[in-house]
Amino acid sequence: SSGINAEWPLRPGELCDYIAESACRVIIVEITRYLPIKEFLGRLSKFEDCHLFFDDLQRVMFSITPEQCGVLIDNLLKLSLRKYIWIACDMGQDCYLQESTKQYLQNVMELSNVITDKLNPNQRVILSMNLRNTFDLSKVLTIIRDRFIGLISKRLDILEMVLPRQVPGHFIHGPKSVIHILDSYNVSTIGEVLIKELNKLCNVNGLNNSDVGIVFNYLRDSSDVLSLVEDIVHKRNENIDDKMIACYSRNSYSAEWPAVVVLHKMYELSEGNMSRLYLKISRARVYCSVVVYPEKGKT
Repeated sequence: SSGINAEWPLRPGELCDYIAESACRVIIVEITRYLPIKEFLGRLSKFEDCHLFFDDLQRVMFSITPEQCGVLIDNLLKLSLRKYIWIACDMGQDCYLQESTKQYLQNVMELSNVITDKLNPNQRVILSMNLRNTFDLSKVLTIIRDRFIGLISKRLDILEMVLPRQVPGHFIHGPKSVIHILDSYNVSTIGEVLIKELNKLCNVNGLNNSDVGIVFNYLRDSSDVLSLVEDIVHKRNENIDDKMIACYSRNSYSAEWPAVVVLHKMYELSEGNMSRLYLKISRARVYCSVVVYPEKGKT
């Protein structure tokens, strides 16, 4: 950022020092790896003179114990005595990090209890109005969210905090999204649909490569799909500066594009699978094309 004179990349401790000493009014930092909770809390102590906004904090919260989560919130509350602290947390997104639906549900309950114990109602805001995605995408996301409601029906007191219903608001109107449902696993067909959608977006609608993202499953048995995506993206990015990006769903937090092409293997009808699909589709602001296909040998 402007005003910081350093050789990159910096270690976390060095980065904290530069942020604390910088004259910049706004600094955005992407944390690309998990920091041990003690190390993370130690870094926070350097930001006593900074307003802080944490996005997608659920990734940290699901990787630590409820007791550590309580300590984290206590430290953030201590900082908020002098500066403004904002936290964005979507606990519905991280279902796929859990080994099972039962584990996810248990973690949601425990973390929700910590949040309600530590934060007063006037310190919590439920974001039930979708201001980023188009009207059409918001409707799709609402349907997927409704799939989770049965999970926590026994804890209606936390239902709206964990899975807030989408309400009508300032929706952006855009083109209808497209969902391709393939009845068999065929890499060639997946590639044909992907190329067709990319051509429509870039060649017909005039979007730049960087306006389009490809988000797909991270599964060990999907190496052929990974090779397919890598080959298509490499050809589109060859000899040009405007690059198209493809990424695993688990690496797409906080990423967004005007248009997204989703490749989704429906290997089971479960909350975890729906959570992955929700995360992928929500990366699109205006247009999303979804390609759903089954496992090999299944329909």
